[in-house]
Amino acid sequence: MDQLQVIVDAELDSQVLLVPHGDQWHVSHANLSARSLLGQNLRLPAVGAIVAGCRSVWDDGVPINLADVHWPGEQRWFDVRIRALYARVSLTLIDVTLQHLSREALMDSQCRYRLLAENAGDLVFKVSGGRLEWISASVRDLLGWDQTDVIGRRVDEFVHPDDQECVRSACELTGGPMIYEARFRHRAGTWVVLSVEMRQAEDLVGYVIRVGSARALQGAAT
Repeated sequence: MDQLQVIVDAELDSQVLLVPHGDQWHVSHANLSARSLLGQNLRLPAVGAIVAGCRSVWDDGVPINLADVHWPGEQRWFDVRIRALYARVSLTLIDVTLQHLSREALMDSQCRYRLLAENAGDLVFKVSGGRLEWISASVRDLLGWDQTDVIGRRVDEFVHPDDQECVRSACELTGGPMIYEARFRHRAGTWVVLSVEMRQAEDLVGYVIRVGSARALQGAAT
């Protein structure tokens, strides 16, 4: 029995063993999962990063890991481990398609969310553990602060002492939406009364977040 084929077949992920043939790579062994990727001719596609990695490992013997490699002709992405094995180059292809698509969806969602928030008249923000994780640029018009001044700081640092209890409760919200009014410190040292709506939500990967929107009550600066 071919011992190398036994080793390859034992891999749950797609695995291929290669030997160089001029500028090309000849597949000497492949498990069933890899065969479905390579097709009947068992030909390694001309993915530049993989081909260069194979040559580097063949010449130097130092393993290489590639992340999020798109497989040509398919909507699939793989993390690729390349290493030397028994006078051959071994490829292990770990399917990360779901993770890739989830990251893309999350990034797209965040991009759209920020685009809406940055162009909204209201102040929009996200809170975690009582700290501001993100806030829209309208904080400058409303309270005089730059985003970099406040992101990462505790919300209650900017709240009038008499209003802090309700603000803390809203930041730890576990039920439905909560609407409150509170005085927030303007950079100039005055207090601005904001009407705030907080709600609990989930991001695309299932983490609980708390988001809010706020607007100044007319004539309420003190």
